[in-house]
Amino acid sequence: MAKLLVWSRDKCVFCGGCVAVCPHDALILHSKELEILSGKCVGCGICVKGCPISALVLEA
Repeated sequence: MAKLLVWSRDKCVFCGGCVAVCPHDALILHSKELEILSGKCVGCGICVKGCPISALVLEA
């Protein structure tokens, strides 16, 4: 079962680190908003590791 990527707006500093490391181009950083493209996200967790402040988590 695929894991769900959850973004915390309150923690995010909009650095773009998660977008830069996503191998599936599943994240788009807008002005003060992170768009998660659910059709592209496979729940691999690479973006979670790329976030320096833990604003992204994977949930079952």
